[in-house]
Amino acid sequence: MRRRSSWLIARTVTLAVAAASAVGGARADEAPDAGQTSFGVGWHLGNGLGPLGADVIAAWPHFALELQVAYIRESSGVGAVTGYAFAPAVRTYLFAAGSSPFALVGASLEQRRDGFASTMRGGLFANLGYEWRFESGIGLLAGLGGGWVGASGGVISPREPGFGLNAELGLRYMFR
Repeated sequence: MRRRSSWLIARTVTLAVAAASAVGGARADEAPDAGQTSFGVGWHLGNGLGPLGADVIAAWPHFALELQVAYIRESSGVGAVTGYAFAPAVRTYLFAAGSSPFALVGASLEQRRDGFASTMRGGLFANLGYEWRFESGIGLLAGLGGGWVGASGGVISPREPGFGLNAELGLRYMFR
């Protein structure tokens, strides 16, 4: 099961990158047409997923659909804890082109396992922030908000269930 999950994540990310590079997108300083879609990929830190995350983005003039995927590796009292997490999200922008403030809402699902147990849980998050979008297609983003994490049903989770602070940082490239 573990090998199958890793293979599925790697295959999904590879297919998304190939599709995004084949389709292309708009320049950041040009106002895209109302129906024009751009695609991108990036590195993402936060939203409860940890530092080893990537995201795939489909963007329209004032909003974007994102899928963040992360690999989890931590130390615990019983040894190494590994796992993965997914977080689909919707990001809305104030401005259609160029740098812009944003609002983000999403959900997360994570699975963690050590040598003895496995646990799965979900959560919700919302952020306000700013994305600096450059003509080259590169974007930098930072956001801050709140989130809720559910009970894990296991003992290998580092966070208690409940509400808390949520932050995100990201570096992405939108294909032209």
